[in-house]
Amino acid sequence: MSSIGVQLRLAKLFREDGRSAIVALDHGAIVGPQPGWTDPEPTIRAILDARPDAIITTLGIFQKYVDPIKGSKTPIILSVPLMDDVSNVIELSAKMGVDAVKFFLAVNGGNDDSYNLLKFYKATTICSSYGIPVVGEMYPVKSDKIADPRNQDIVAKYSRIGMESGANVIKTFYTGSEESFREVVRSCPIPVLILGGEKMNTDKELLETIGAAMRAGAAGAAIGRNVWQHKDPNTITKSIIKVIHGS
Repeated sequence: MSSIGVQLRLAKLFREDGRSAIVALDHGAIVGPQPGWTDPEPTIRAILDARPDAIITTLGIFQKYVDPIKGSKTPIILSVPLMDDVSNVIELSAKMGVDAVKFFLAVNGGNDDSYNLLKFYKATTICSSYGIPVVGEMYPVKSDKIADPRNQDIVAKYSRIGMESGANVIKTFYTGSEESFREVVRSCPIPVLILGGEKMNTDKELLETIGAAMRAGAAGAAIGRNVWQHKDPNTITKSIIKVIHGS
């Protein structure tokens, strides 16, 4: 029965075209208040009014702004820290009715990867038992063993490892070209979303990057700073939705 729960929740995140335009609102848990995210409520309302397919948020934001979130009926992906024991958090997520959880994995090719991936595997197993899908944010970082975190082989490797460890959806870097990202998607047989990363210089750059990823086979995008740091979060969210869903 738990697999049915996973399927039903995943169906809420993706439209009939198999694509999803997601806004990530979980950065405050790592970097604290930022320009555009000091007073979250007006930004949240502007984004929800644009009707994204889902938002990624934290426990604190969800609890504080539950009224506008539930009023919008926007699916919720709860960003959960990757801990040694996440069972209590997953149980709470199930009781809160979230549609998926997201775990962030910074990978550097070193010894820490094995330990973190083991924690990730345990977490996906627990989520599966509750019927909750997992978004694995596979985030290569520059190190002695990873010269270029956006290298096609590196992104493909960790996307596939995330899938093999139980993720239902992968969120990761766009590799810079349609050809290279097509190979990432080809080698990862679950939906792959691109992350937005640092604030881009122009809207055109952002939308062209998303468009290229979609042509390469991406299932969508989960964009954060390029939305909530935008001067008009509502309009840029609508533009992202149009690019992802083919308009």
